[in-house]
Parts: sequence; structure tokens; C-alpha cells
Amino acid sequence: MGFEDFIDTEILYLPAYWIIVGIAVIGLAIGFGAGGLIGSADFQIPILIKGLLLLCIFPIAYLLVKIMQPR
Repeated sequence: MGFEDFIDTEILYLPAYWIIVGIAVIGLAIGFGAGGLIGSADFQIPILIKGLLLLCIFPIAYLLVKIMQPR
């Protein structure tokens, strides 16, 4: 059993996948930077949650493209 048995690697080469990833990264970067603008400066997102959200972008984008891909 190889990597190709679990994941459709052709999706990783589609522009839609990378567009979704790019938009999500930019959106999270803006959201992380605006933490101090919304309320007090004491409100900060823990670094572990930031890392987890950044890692979750890739499988979520994969699922979105896989579901919307024409058959």
C-alpha cells in the first residue's frame, strides 16, 4: 500500500487547491494580526492553536477540491 492508495495526488497539482490554501493562509495571517485590534492587548491566540489551524488548511482544502471536482 502506497501513498497513492489513500490520497488522490492529482488534486495537489490543481490550481484550485493552491488558491484555496493561499487564501486561507492570508486570511489566517490577517486574523492573527488583528487579535490586538479587536479588544484588549491581552487577547492573544496561543501559538499551538495557530500552528494547528495552519496545519488544518491543507486537508480541508483537499476535501473541498475533492468534493467539488467534476467526475
